[in-house]
Amino acid sequence: KVGILIAVRLNSSRFPLKALSPLYSNNSRSLTLIEVQLERLLNSKYSENIVVCTSTSPCNEPLVQICKGYDVNLFRD
Repeated sequence: KVGILIAVRLNSSRFPLKALSPLYSNNSRSLTLIEVQLERLLNSKYSENIVVCTSTSPCNEPLVQICKGYDVNLFRD
């Protein structure tokens, strides 16, 4: 079995909210960096076990909502 772990947080000092930055438009909707990454991984043959790893900081809540929308596993510590 293969698992894919994505380590991401939103409270970086150099580029805050980097994962939520718009990357490009797809069919008239703008996709963020994390959404593009999730869509690409969900289309891979190893997509059965994707886990997004982030902290319990309240600033990561938008990231949690995106993960729920893509129905991927979430680990917060």
